[in-house]
Amino acid sequence: MPDPRHGGFGLGMTIHLAPLFFALALRSAPGRTGLTRFLIVTTVLMAALLLPMFGVGGLVTKANVGIFQRLYALTLFGWIGVTGYLMLRDTATDIAPD
Repeated sequence: MPDPRHGGFGLGMTIHLAPLFFALALRSAPGRTGLTRFLIVTTVLMAALLLPMFGVGGLVTKANVGIFQRLYALTLFGWIGVTGYLMLRDTATDIAPD
């Protein structure tokens, strides 16, 4: 990167643990078993896609790096949308209009 400040000094790497922490927070919530499992699977998928992009296993090449980046972006940001939608849908039914 042209400027070291674009890297966020490593703070951006914390997003990889966010779905795991969210799943831990929801583990005792009633009716959230499916979402909790989804978040755990998402954490595993993110790790499985991130490690090859760091060079583990030699799977990522110049020819296929774009595919790995797109799949990783889907897992990295997709869980936020799914979780937000499910949480909003469930809380919208709990709130009665005035």
